[in-house]
Amino acid sequence: MTIEMLKSELLVNIDAKREEMIENAMAGDYMDEKTITCSQELDQLLYKYQQILFEEKRNRDISFLELMKAIKKVS
Repeated sequence: MTIEMLKSELLVNIDAKREEMIENAMAGDYMDEKTITCSQELDQLLYKYQQILFEEKRNRDISFLELMKAIKKVS
């Protein structure tokens, strides 16, 4: 599975979990165990997505630094 596919899948799961959490909160109470569990699961999905974005940015930054080093060697 590619990173882009993983990100897309995570976004779908994030939206679904957010909807589930809202439905649970509206049907019961914001402090209901189901609502809290959904909130925690949503947090985990968001954290995974943020990790991927951070790793992508870090890899781009490293690539840019390597490019700059190569340019300095040539000039």
